[in-house]
Amino acid sequence: MSDPRFKHVQYLWKDEEAAKLSPSERLVYRSNRLGDDLSLTNTGGGNTSAKVIEKDPLTGKDVEVLWIKGSGGDLRTAKKDGFASLYLDKVRALTPLYQNNPGKGPKTPVEDAMVEMFSHCVFNLNPRACSIDTPLHTLVPKKHVDHLHPNAVIALAASVNQERLTKEIYGKDVFWVPWQRPGFDMSSIIEDHMRRNPAARVAKKCRIPESRSLSPGVSMRATNTTPANPMTVFGSQAATGIGRIWLRAILVIQIHAM
Repeated sequence: MSDPRFKHVQYLWKDEEAAKLSPSERLVYRSNRLGDDLSLTNTGGGNTSAKVIEKDPLTGKDVEVLWIKGSGGDLRTAKKDGFASLYLDKVRALTPLYQNNPGKGPKTPVEDAMVEMFSHCVFNLNPRACSIDTPLHTLVPKKHVDHLHPNAVIALAASVNQERLTKEIYGKDVFWVPWQRPGFDMSSIIEDHMRRNPAARVAKKCRIPESRSLSPGVSMRATNTTPANPMTVFGSQAATGIGRIWLRAILVIQIHAM
């Protein structure tokens, strides 16, 4: 299926197929279509999420649930059982536990301990392990988040002057923050930037350590409506032979619901 609006990515989304699916099933469908294009993400890389309303199996009441691709899965082949499901209010309630702890910080025992707390937030006894990026998918104030590895933006992330080039390319639509390990601390920083800059479309982070190893690219986008075009991606995390350069991006896209 071709679409004249998109010249550099495959347009694989089919409205007639997506319309038959539940919100969580559309997340799986979206993830599979994103994974089908290897120029967007490498095998086994990336994760996607959606915040949807489900019936609580205990109370029968409507609750908001975060569905997120589980750790170690592949977007192209993922099925629904490859996605973790969490009570969104319970995951959000973990934030003050972290923020109020005097020992908080990136790569601290406090932040590491937060990962174990996800087991207290599981919806419907789902056994799938959560992604390391669960805090980011939770705290980004949008309903749909896609985290990918597009080749096009790896070129930007692998450049020496990625911060300057980011500003030149995206202008005022972008805010840039330094790299740090995924977790509650980094996610809180991104959330704060997005809330203070509601007009900003992209948040990026990068680092250049002294190691000589390769790393896949990463991209993230976020939107409040079901992405009608799951092929639109920006941002990257990449590496060069000289040193590793990390660049993570969040793009907020305003798209009409299907």
